[in-house]
Amino acid sequence: MNPTNFIKVLFWACFALLANHLTAQSSFTATTNARDVVENSSFQVSFTIENTEAEDFQAPPFKHFRIINGPNRAISTSITNGKVNSKKTFSYALMPKGKGRFTIAGATATINGKKMSTNSLVINVVEGTVGSEKDDENQVFVRVIPTVTEAVVGQQILVDYKLYTTVNVDSYNVLEEADYAGFYAEDIKRFDSRVIREVEDGIQYTTKVLKRIALFPQQTGTLSIEPMLIQMGILDDNSPSRRSLFFNRNIRRIAIETEKLEIKVNSLPSAAPKLFSGAVGTYRINSSINRNNLTTDDVLSVKIVVQGNGDVKRIQAPPLELPDGFDVYDPKVKEESTYEINSEIIGKKEFEYLILPKKAGVYNINPAFAYYEPDSNKYVIPNSRSYSLNIRQGTMVAADRDEVIKEDPVNEDIKFIKLDTKLHQKASNSFVGSILFWIIYALPFLFLGGLFLVKRAKDSELAVDPVLKRQKRAQKEAQKRLETAYQHLTSNNSRGFYDEVSKAMLGYVCDKLRIPKSELTKDNVKGKLDVMAVKEDDINRYMKIIHNCEMALFAGMDNTSAMKETYDHCLEVLAKIEISS
Repeated sequence: MNPTNFIKVLFWACFALLANHLTAQSSFTATTNARDVVENSSFQVSFTIENTEAEDFQAPPFKHFRIINGPNRAISTSITNGKVNSKKTFSYALMPKGKGRFTIAGATATINGKKMSTNSLVINVVEGTVGSEKDDENQVFVRVIPTVTEAVVGQQILVDYKLYTTVNVDSYNVLEEADYAGFYAEDIKRFDSRVIREVEDGIQYTTKVLKRIALFPQQTGTLSIEPMLIQMGILDDNSPSRRSLFFNRNIRRIAIETEKLEIKVNSLPSAAPKLFSGAVGTYRINSSINRNNLTTDDVLSVKIVVQGNGDVKRIQAPPLELPDGFDVYDPKVKEESTYEINSEIIGKKEFEYLILPKKAGVYNINPAFAYYEPDSNKYVIPNSRSYSLNIRQGTMVAADRDEVIKEDPVNEDIKFIKLDTKLHQKASNSFVGSILFWIIYALPFLFLGGLFLVKRAKDSELAVDPVLKRQKRAQKEAQKRLETAYQHLTSNNSRGFYDEVSKAMLGYVCDKLRIPKSELTKDNVKGKLDVMAVKEDDINRYMKIIHNCEMALFAGMDNTSAMKETYDHCLEVLAKIEISS
């Protein structure tokens, strides 16, 4: 081989090896902070995408584990020895459902147009306790406290989830709601949630009702309420009592499972009164009529409103007892609603009856209602108001009246046939030539004109050089990032602030200077800025901002005191670069 050609081949081979060494390697991996875990303990699984773009991330099915937290997303970018390293992580906190050796399959994502997957993880779940958590069962627990454990169908049962603790609980989160199979359940939003002290078995606890729910049994039998899984954030005794500029409280998170609750549901006693129509609980009745004096040509409206603490959906219209000489149509439900009073659910239902009197005379009607009261274990008929009706003979003949009675007055009051009619000529308003006519006539032309303008705008946009569009968009995108950074600054969120500032600065130079992220190095940035005649001091300040963000994010610095100074320098440097361009 020619010596000159040999030297060229050797040069390019060395160059390729060097470039491969300097380029950050891309990867898609799964990691965990535990291999062996015990029951009722939690561990973390993370899926990391490094130095590449990925789409359609899909976590594996954690069928042998409960997800108690996640997915949590974290994005980071760093510059080390002039090379840019980017990382995106999806993390989950898991709790095993039982003992055994389980495999967590790999996560998947689309990377560079190809579907890729991570490595799988093997977790060994064994029996045991975890360090100081062995006493958590006595230090903090949640009890399920129902108002009754034996009820009837339709009765309201209030269930409290009450926290007992001897340690400082910072926060709680319901991970898995209980299953209320066989019940209609409704959350109570306003209840007594005060923190109080109670002594039980010689131990003083701090207690608080975390959740109250109203249950209405829908069937008989022994119904089970499965446990609820709650995550507790316990404040370590050795951590500071309040946050400061340099310290955050140390929170230890544990999962608590409530006990299973069983409710025995009985059927209603037999021999229910005729006026009973399904109401269970404690109720009151109100009634009204639209008139006392009427003729046989008029319609009487009777309204019955029942209110109580049972399952109002189960209540049907009570039978209306009328003397002979009346025809009554099927009642209609005018209103059905629920609301909270004194930390329980109250239901309201209104029925309307339409009645046609057939004979003249004086009559008394007494709209009444019966309900079953679980506390006294008996049927109750509350006192109700009676009404006296004075009915006179109308003008309608019997044949016409029979035709009216056959009609079904659905969704409106009965309107009798008028025997005397008068015809009037209806004023004619021509549609043709009206304003509405011309508006409708012009709509197709306006629509076609709008389509034409939209097409022209899209054609103009497509004609613009994509690189030039990206360059023009650089300042706008950086401003959006800095607005978000300022919000983190005002809320004293150091990590969020430096993350947004870093993204704003790096994204700006990538777009403005047309540098691909894979080629973003200090030498590249410096060379491009030199060509744009940016002063060397401004270039050094730019690099210093990137370095400060890197230290704050990845070296563990909680540098909140310098956030305002960094923000001001960032605005100033970007403004000078923009002017130079």
